[in-house]
Amino acid sequence: MLSPTHEILVDLIRAQPTALRDLIRQLAEGPLQAAVPALARVDVADSSLSQLAPTELRADLVLRFSEGERLALALVVEVQLKVDPTKRFTWPLYEAALRARERCPAAVLVLTPRRSVARWAAEPIQVGPLSRTQAWVLGPDNFPRIAPDDVNRYGPTQTLLSAFLHKHDPDASELLYAGLLAADTLDEDRASLYHDLLLANLDQVARAALEAFMEKGAYEFQSEFLKKYIAQGLAEGLAEGTAKGKAEGKAEGKAEGKADALLTILTARGFEPDDEQRRRITALNDQARLDRLIARALTADSVEALLTADA
Repeated sequence: MLSPTHEILVDLIRAQPTALRDLIRQLAEGPLQAAVPALARVDVADSSLSQLAPTELRADLVLRFSEGERLALALVVEVQLKVDPTKRFTWPLYEAALRARERCPAAVLVLTPRRSVARWAAEPIQVGPLSRTQAWVLGPDNFPRIAPDDVNRYGPTQTLLSAFLHKHDPDASELLYAGLLAADTLDEDRASLYHDLLLANLDQVARAALEAFMEKGAYEFQSEFLKKYIAQGLAEGLAEGTAKGKAEGKAEGKAEGKADALLTILTARGFEPDDEQRRRITALNDQARLDRLIARALTADSVEALLTADA
């Protein structure tokens, strides 16, 4: 099952692929940068490559970079959250299948928030005795750290990518806050989605640091929606702000909101409560216990271990 972080990174690029073009122009060196014209048109292509291979192949995302009528580059974008040795066999296949389909140069780009995965993904792949290939990797060490002051310069997509790719850094709270500012410029549905996932990645220390940033008043959210949604969510100590319980101001509504918050955090961490676990969580009305579960959910090994430990 794909995690929310995986899906959100793919969604960010799918929604604004020109942001990736600009990043390649800024950050890449050598052949990849040369392959992407500065004003290339970018479109999202079919990510299924199975018609050219003997097995089911589907990349996370495929982009095409064009200059006039010339197709300059076809790019497979893969989000990788952990080391997976099988990818060193499928990535060259993706590249070859895409090159054959589009009749142009092809490459694989890997996005990861983990340094260990970035080092592994960047290693050359020996395809045969006379050939090898290599993915280009964007991760914490080579992706810009976009602070709140830089949001307008980089734009929402690059800023949100920065927040997610640096989420494991010790001082990630400032970059996560920049991500919240970037989300504030989007429509309400997308702003709410990115906000939930950003705050779900905060531990208690990072959340306190984020609260300190907000209290300084140096940066201000523009939409009334996020001003209320974020400020109240942090003040109540929730890792994400569900408007439901907060708006009602009732004990019952608050418990319901905290139960929703707990489910969102578990989902953001890659866990998927089954129907029975979901029923047990939504039936909780003890706010003190819900607060304990929310705090422990940030480091829990599984949904059942979390619920059993606090039974």
